[in-house]
Amino acid sequence: IENEWIIVLDCNEGKLKELGCKSFILYQEFEPDILVYINEEHHVLGLVLDSNIEWKIQNALRFVRVILRMQCQERGDIFLHGGLVELFGQGICYLGPKKSGKTTSILAAMKYYGAAFIANDDMSMHYSTHEGWQGEGWPRSIVIRDDVYKKLELENLNYKHPLNGNISDVCLYPEQLCKMFKCNCKKYSKVAFCVLPEFTHGNTFITELSESEIIELIPQFILHNPGKYNEFLLPFFNLNNKKAEQEAKDYFKSIRCIKIYQNMDSIRDGIDRLVDYVKNHGVI
Repeated sequence: IENEWIIVLDCNEGKLKELGCKSFILYQEFEPDILVYINEEHHVLGLVLDSNIEWKIQNALRFVRVILRMQCQERGDIFLHGGLVELFGQGICYLGPKKSGKTTSILAAMKYYGAAFIANDDMSMHYSTHEGWQGEGWPRSIVIRDDVYKKLELENLNYKHPLNGNISDVCLYPEQLCKMFKCNCKKYSKVAFCVLPEFTHGNTFITELSESEIIELIPQFILHNPGKYNEFLLPFFNLNNKKAEQEAKDYFKSIRCIKIYQNMDSIRDGIDRLVDYVKNHGVI
């Protein structure tokens, strides 16, 4: 692997200073601050936390994920502000801005149709000569807004994520989410449909996107930084892969991209309409 990094958790601060590491405090909203040591020459990252063991594990895993995502983007993977499920063997990705209905749609697909969960808000796409463009998921927690949780009448669980209690919403790990719905949790699926959800106060309806609309809308949801709280690492990675980005855009032009307008008070109607569309246009 090119651009390798070593992550050290709770190492002796004196030792990190001897290694020539620079230090700074990383402030994270709703979470404990982290004292970060970094050796730019040898790619060593030291994390010092005064919090409990749950947060120490959480942040160690987070930075492993962040660095892996940046390494993958260097090799040509594309990261999107969207989620991914598999339904009837079809990969369905949901793209859109915050509060557009991505998570709500994913939860509805799992609850009412048993869709397999892959990603909620940070899916990636990777091209291989054997499989073509595959959508992939990452082991990241899912935050469900309190109003969505109540609207879908989701059951209460023994929440394991340490963020619960710090925010009013519910935070679940993927395995907990899949256990709740008795659904499978998958690593990847070939993307066959792209859905851009939007809430409306009226009736539910679907419109197909034209090629010009795809060209205009899809690039808005491509992430050029595939992480969070990782700005200090950006100078060490070349994340500008225009060729892969253009190829991904071309791929979206080759699949069915739709916009679904759905009412928060009738989420079931939204997923029913989408399922009918998939059955009529997919390879079932």
